[in-house]
Amino acid sequence: MLRITASKSAAGALEYFKEGLSRGDYYSAGETTLGRWGGLAAQRLGLQGVVEQESFAALINNQKPDGSRLNPRHGRNRKAGYDFTFSVPKSVSVAYGVGGDHRIQQAFEDSVSETMRQIESEMRTQKGQGKQKHYPETGNMVWASFTHKTSRPVDGVADPHLHRHVYVFNTTWHEEMQRFQAGEFGIIKTKAPYFEAAFNARLAMKLKALGYGIEKKGYAFELTGMPSSLLKKFSRRTEEIEKLAAVEEARQGYLSAKMKEKLGALSRAKKIPGQSWEGLQSHWRTSVKSEELQKVEKAAYGNLQGREDAPVTAAEAVNRSLDHLLERKSVTKAYQVKAGALKRAYGDILPEQVETALRDCELLSGERNYLTLVTTQEALAEENRMLAFVRDGKGKCSPLNANYVPQADFLNEEQRQAISHALEDVNRVTIISGGAGVGKTTLVKEVRNGIEQAGVNFFGFAPSAAASRGVLRKEGFNEANTLARLFVDKELQQRMQGAVIWVDEAGLIGNRDMNQLFEIAKKQNARILLTGDVKQHASVAAGDALSILEREGKIPVVRVNKIQRQRHNPRFKQVVKLTSEGKIDRALLQLDRMGGVVELQDKTKREQALVHRYIQSVRERKSLLVVIPTHKEGQQMTAALRQQLQEEGLLDSEERVFTRLKNTNWTKEAKQDKRHYFDPEEDLLVEFHQNAVGGHKKGDRWRIQLQEQNGVEVLEAEKRGMHVSAPLSLTVSDRFTVYEQKRLRLAKGDKIRVTKGGKTREGSRVNNGDVFRVNGFTSEGHIRLHTGKTLDKDFGHLTYGYVSTSHSAQGKTVDRVLIAQSAQSQAAASSEQFYVSISRARESARIFTDDKKALEQAVLRTGQRMTAREIAYWQGKQQQRKGTMKGKANLPSIKNPKQQHGKDLTL
Repeated sequence: MLRITASKSAAGALEYFKEGLSRGDYYSAGETTLGRWGGLAAQRLGLQGVVEQESFAALINNQKPDGSRLNPRHGRNRKAGYDFTFSVPKSVSVAYGVGGDHRIQQAFEDSVSETMRQIESEMRTQKGQGKQKHYPETGNMVWASFTHKTSRPVDGVADPHLHRHVYVFNTTWHEEMQRFQAGEFGIIKTKAPYFEAAFNARLAMKLKALGYGIEKKGYAFELTGMPSSLLKKFSRRTEEIEKLAAVEEARQGYLSAKMKEKLGALSRAKKIPGQSWEGLQSHWRTSVKSEELQKVEKAAYGNLQGREDAPVTAAEAVNRSLDHLLERKSVTKAYQVKAGALKRAYGDILPEQVETALRDCELLSGERNYLTLVTTQEALAEENRMLAFVRDGKGKCSPLNANYVPQADFLNEEQRQAISHALEDVNRVTIISGGAGVGKTTLVKEVRNGIEQAGVNFFGFAPSAAASRGVLRKEGFNEANTLARLFVDKELQQRMQGAVIWVDEAGLIGNRDMNQLFEIAKKQNARILLTGDVKQHASVAAGDALSILEREGKIPVVRVNKIQRQRHNPRFKQVVKLTSEGKIDRALLQLDRMGGVVELQDKTKREQALVHRYIQSVRERKSLLVVIPTHKEGQQMTAALRQQLQEEGLLDSEERVFTRLKNTNWTKEAKQDKRHYFDPEEDLLVEFHQNAVGGHKKGDRWRIQLQEQNGVEVLEAEKRGMHVSAPLSLTVSDRFTVYEQKRLRLAKGDKIRVTKGGKTREGSRVNNGDVFRVNGFTSEGHIRLHTGKTLDKDFGHLTYGYVSTSHSAQGKTVDRVLIAQSAQSQAAASSEQFYVSISRARESARIFTDDKKALEQAVLRTGQRMTAREIAYWQGKQQQRKGTMKGKANLPSIKNPKQQHGKDLTL
């Protein structure tokens, strides 16, 4: 584990040195830990060997050891430095402290030193100001490191906890300027997950060389054969902090990593004098069972049996990491690929091997914010194939019905122009782009009438069941269906012969699905009409297809901008308009002036304010959505809403318990990794959505169990409702989904949402996203819905329907929107999330937050993703500048990515 913590002041850093770093471990009586200087910059300053307080104090006060100024600037808010804390897995601490294997400390310290040298090579500093500001590499640091062996005491006794504090001072030598100046740590902190994985990989290999077995635990590792009961016994400090954190989180509603660290610091017990290291070891050994102690002592000799994992090569690990990361985006960060590769092969590979394997992949790469971005040739080909279909279809068709006159008299000029464009267009693909609530669906009704008047069939689709079978069918497109249905239904595909295929919410289509749609159109000689808005959420799958087609398709795109949805509230309409134009700060300011931004730091008061507005809207019979960026905050708000509804008599107090199946959302690569099925936090269940070899039928559910065969744990599954078990083959993982089994308490009056399509007990269809009111329960325990239909008690694909994320809300229209967006949700916030959230409402939107300034900063960020073509463009430019491009330059003919994504895109 690696944690990086900034020192807020020189005085605080010095106090930390006196009390936390140099003062031995948390068991010692007057013992002093000898810190060691490290880093190339330390050598330049003449700092070697043991750390003395005088030199430490000088550096944190921006002085050299001789008393002269260190960095040119010395501001009041200057950060003195950063504490890089490296910790070993608990089993390693137990083997060291309880087992007494002193070799572990050397292996640990060597791993830290090697990782710190790697981090040092990426050190940067600032040069220039304003538009000229950039951050060149310096490649040098100065640090002081201290090894500690125990955790803070709990009930007067410490637990074994081997860790090392590496205090990095806020300075670096700038060779060009010939001076020391402040370091730039932002990029290093961003890449901390990779450096943590690199440290773990080095440590695992060294421990393996000492004779220990390495057992991979998800994306971490432990020593083979260590009893879990023993690890838990010596994790009392962690449990203490977790309990305090749970209480504090319940009170505040949110607890960041920084707040949790502060809570740990505030709860630290004082050091206990009079206990020696040998005395502690004796205490630990006598406090464990004899059989546990024997396992600890045998661990170093490889005599403990555990789960056997096949060794993973660097190439395999890199490919698996790429498969995982690129399943849902076209471009990813190189450090994330490397971190993912190392995590999949602890004990098998080292960081240097991953670097080599990544180079051998021949990926396309570019740089943004000093971070290398990568993509594959396959992702580039996917984008090029999509664009080729659009460009090749330019001018190849005849107008569908150029003489059609719209029948509706309420259409505005923009809508009429869009209708004319769709019916007069001569291209294979037609795109109508429009903001939220501008009446795209309304104008498409006229387009459909014009097309059918000309004797051409018209079919409507959308990416989701809620949008297609829900919204579109309610709007009169009675046969609207999902794209997924079109992709698997051959008979439906044949009906597309010579027709127009309309896809609404096209911004939610990924590259692969767009290409599959185009293949069907090509085969059936059909035309494509796409409507959507690239300013709203993009696809969950890889690729922002509609955005690419709009920018690079070389066909005209008609945009409808005049808002219809909020026409009865001009002031609120202006808020939505400003947001659609990208003027988020002005929109938020106006919404605040209208009373639409409620700032309450106290979690309980903030929840009560939203709940009060919710109850008021229910009593006024207003349709509404409660939008929350994250599921965790959504759970908390749901609990508050249900409690108040019960107190108001709007929800029955008698509850029944059902099993809810929560989708793990594992990628295909994750589902094929056996380690994910071991030691899960929740009981796992797989449900087949396609027939598979081994006798598995669509709809079959199997509960995951662990069985031991010949001393090796293997995956087995038990079929629900039947006493049958069989090995689970992960080779068919593309045909099943993995769920966690959760409890769901329901009462009469509860609002529930379907999370996967299915059927009622009467045989009628329910779609993913459908919301129902619980009308009661049958004598057998099944769920009665307000529609008169009944859901089976074992249906499973349910959750509460009181709140939704902005992704789930996209495409819906209600009277009012209530948005709960505290600091807890800021990581999931973006301009797209803000736009989708507020634009769902006809009448008003109200945001409940704990920090208006932080809210503004969060929603100013864009979630727009780079494309493979942009990466190829930048790689070609780099090769041109370096003179390393092979053959004739053939760069993608795209707009400058720097203009599309802002000035943070760099070479």
